[in-house]
Order: sequence, then C-alpha cells, then structure tokens
Amino acid sequence: MQAKNYVYKIDARDRIISISPEWVTFAEANQAADLPRAVLGSSLWSHLYGAEAVHVYQALLRRLRQEECLLTVPFRCDSPGIRRYLQMVMQPFPDHAVEFVCTILREEPRDEVALLNPATQRDDRFIVMCGWCKKVQTSEWVEVEEAIIRLHLFDQPRLPHITHGVCPRCKHTLLSQYY
Repeated sequence: MQAKNYVYKIDARDRIISISPEWVTFAEANQAADLPRAVLGSSLWSHLYGAEAVHVYQALLRRLRQEECLLTVPFRCDSPGIRRYLQMVMQPFPDHAVEFVCTILREEPRDEVALLNPATQRDDRFIVMCGWCKKVQTSEWVEVEEAIIRLHLFDQPRLPHITHGVCPRCKHTLLSQYY
C-alpha cells in the first residue's frame, strides 16, 4: 500500500496558495471541517502557535529559500486516539514558493486522550507541547499521558489549552541539522 501525501504550498509571502485533496480529507477527518476554506489565502503564521515554534519555522524557511535545498523534517501529528509519526519534505521553488509534502510513516492506536480533543472544555490555563515530537513540558518534556499524571489533569473538570513550543531536543536537532 502506497503512503498518501498531504500537500500544501505557500507563496513568497508565506500565504497558503494550495492544498491537496488528501490534505482536505485529513483535516475533515480530524474535526477541522471548516479549515480548508479558512486556510487558502491565509498566512502560514496564523496557523502556528508559540513564538519559539514560529522562530524555528522561520529559520528553516530562510535556509531553504537561501540555499534552494530540500529539507526533510520528522514530526508528529497526533489525534486523541492515534499517535502519528510523519515526515515533512519542504521543497523551495525559484519564485520563493515552498511546497510541504507530509507523509505518515506509522500510526499507533492509543486510549483516547481528552486533552488532545478539540471539543474538550477548556479553562484559562495553558500547557506547552512541542510542535514536533508532541511531548508536553512539565519539570521535563514527557509524553502527553505522563504529563496528564504529573500535572494532575485527570481529575480536572476543564483542561488547559495547548500552545506550542519546541523542546530542547527537537530545537537542537532542527537547528543544528537544518540551519
């Protein structure tokens, strides 16, 4: 079975100019039915959260466009019941557009994690999740299930919002290998 590619492309001003049908299907299957209509024409930066995550993406795009090289970046895109391990190939074009081709390498089913469900009731707190490996910051960076235990979230009527950062391991890997 051939792996599906989930593709989107940005122009030189970092506006999303195309998304593949597979990307749309994936978004709809993951409770983001309105996302495809809202995404086209919008800034890539309006879809990334956390200053540190934005900084790393900006650094990667700068290098990519200057050196006109392909970058392959591992990352995770988890849902409440599935851990997904992906790779993203970033390809520059002469007009400074960039195409992002994301491929699922493997999936691991798991018990539903309410913290990852967009429909979960939230309070005014925030926790930081690495935008690449999906580990959550506690006294150290740990998998979401462990973070729920350490942060005593299992007995809370409402859960915190998730914002994205970059754990030290991913930051080192991304910036040393790709920048």
